[in-house]
Amino acid sequence: MKFGITRLVAGFSGFIEIDKTEYEYIKIARANLFELLLLEETFDILIENFQEYEAELLSIASRDMVFNFDDNVSMSHERIIVSRRIVNLLSACRMYLDQSMHHLRVIYGKDSEKVEIVKNKTNSYYDNNFGYRAMEALRNYVQHRGFPIHNLTFSGQWLDIEDKENSRLLHLVIPRISVAELASDNKFNKTVLKEMQEVQEKQGLDIRPLIREYVECLGLLHEFIREITREDLAEWENVFTLVEEKVQSEFGEEAPLTHWAIAVKDKNEHISEKIGIHRVLAKRKQALQKKNAVFKNLRKRYTSNEIRRKDA
Repeated sequence: MKFGITRLVAGFSGFIEIDKTEYEYIKIARANLFELLLLEETFDILIENFQEYEAELLSIASRDMVFNFDDNVSMSHERIIVSRRIVNLLSACRMYLDQSMHHLRVIYGKDSEKVEIVKNKTNSYYDNNFGYRAMEALRNYVQHRGFPIHNLTFSGQWLDIEDKENSRLLHLVIPRISVAELASDNKFNKTVLKEMQEVQEKQGLDIRPLIREYVECLGLLHEFIREITREDLAEWENVFTLVEEKVQSEFGEEAPLTHWAIAVKDKNEHISEKIGIHRVLAKRKQALQKKNAVFKNLRKRYTSNEIRRKDA
């Protein structure tokens, strides 16, 4: 068998021969890069679901501001919409947690030190953040029992009422959990239920800060995974430079650097294996990493279309 680099273009017969060790190195590096790309894409699904949930709350609040919901049918409809957003988000969070460990096990091995480090980090976030524990317990409840929220509070509050000219009516939509409803489920996590009972309000438990805390934890976990894979990633990305250097050495510096692959030829000179080597893997990963970059203090952030005097 022969191992080499060729181009994924019809009619191209060039073949840069390399040894088996180099071939296997390029193949493994490319596979590991693909695993990390899949991990970034899974995390992006999580974050997009979070943004859609947050945007839905703002959208409902703005509709209430204009149309003034005052009937149970409209309010129930909005509650179902928010529930759907939260179900999608919680499912995406669970998918990320499961698949991130899968990708790391594929890369490093199921008993590797890095897999164990990430597992311990995940447990630490669970142990030290009520929002994390609450959302994990709620996801289990949603999967087997019922909806994540039980009512919406449409809040209309006048601000700066002492200044008639500049007073504003603030519209908020607050999705709430009925802790009593959760307590009726004997399978709901008893420790988390007790924590919820200690902080609930008369109208129920506001889910918004819990979700933001949970997503912040997962964002910080993802940043941690990026950090512990950073050096390995740089080494794996170097395979593209390695392939490009060989291509330009063989075919000249003007040779195109797209549509190349590592390949195996059998004894009859037929290609029995061909694996594309594209920088798009690294570029796509870098783009997602840049897009989903900062999650510290996510729980403290919020959006508003409030018109403030100092902004005027």
